[in-house]
Amino acid sequence: MQMLFKNFCRLKDVSLSLKESDLLSVIKSFGTVEIKETSLDVKYKPFKIQQAQFLQQQIKRPSNFQLDVKFKVPGSKLVGIGVTKDNRIFLCNMYGSSLFVMSDKGKQLATVQMDGRQWGIAIEEDNNTAWVTLPYKKSVQTVDIVTLKKGRLIKVPCNCYGIAIIDDQIAVGGDGKIYIISKNGDLKKTLDVEGSQVHSLSVGQKTSALLC
Repeated sequence: MQMLFKNFCRLKDVSLSLKESDLLSVIKSFGTVEIKETSLDVKYKPFKIQQAQFLQQQIKRPSNFQLDVKFKVPGSKLVGIGVTKDNRIFLCNMYGSSLFVMSDKGKQLATVQMDGRQWGIAIEEDNNTAWVTLPYKKSVQTVDIVTLKKGRLIKVPCNCYGIAIIDDQIAVGGDGKIYIISKNGDLKKTLDVEGSQVHSLSVGQKTSALLC
C-alpha cells in the first residue's frame, strides 16, 4: 500500500539576537527633567516632648475613717501595738506580763508570758521577730512572731519606752534620750533630745527617726 503524506512537521531551532541600529547617533535628547516644588506644613516637636513623659502619681489620702471593729481585752492596759502582714495584732500590756496576740476582728489568738510589763513594740517581719520594751526591767525582749516564743532580755541603760528598728540596729526611747544599740545589746550611740520620756519612736524615709 502506498501512502501519500501531503503535510508533515519540521523541527526548527530558533534563537534571538539584538541587532543594534544607528538611532542613538540620530537622537540628541531623550527629554527634560522638570523639578516641581510644593510647600509642606510640618509641625516641630521638641525632642523632649517626643520622649515618654513621667506622670507623677497622685496619692489620695483618706479624708475620713469609719469604725470597723471594736473589742476589749479584759484585765489589760494596752500601750504599744504591732501589726503583722497577716493582720495579727500584738498588744503590749502595762498591767501584767501577758503580751496579747489578737486577730483583726478581735479574737484572742494567744498570749505570750513576757518577763515583765511591756510598753513599746517594733515588728521586724523579715526576721519573724518582735522587739518589745520592758520599762521596769530596763530591757528589750524579743518574741518570735511565728512560734510565739520569747527570747532573752537585752539590757539598756535606763527605763525604755518607744522602740524602732533602724537598719540593723535598735533605737529605744528613755528619759530625754534615745539609745541606739545593736541587736546584741551593745550601746552604739546616745542622742540627747532634751525632753521627758520618749514614749513613741518611728522611722521615716532614709532612716530618719520620728519621736514623740
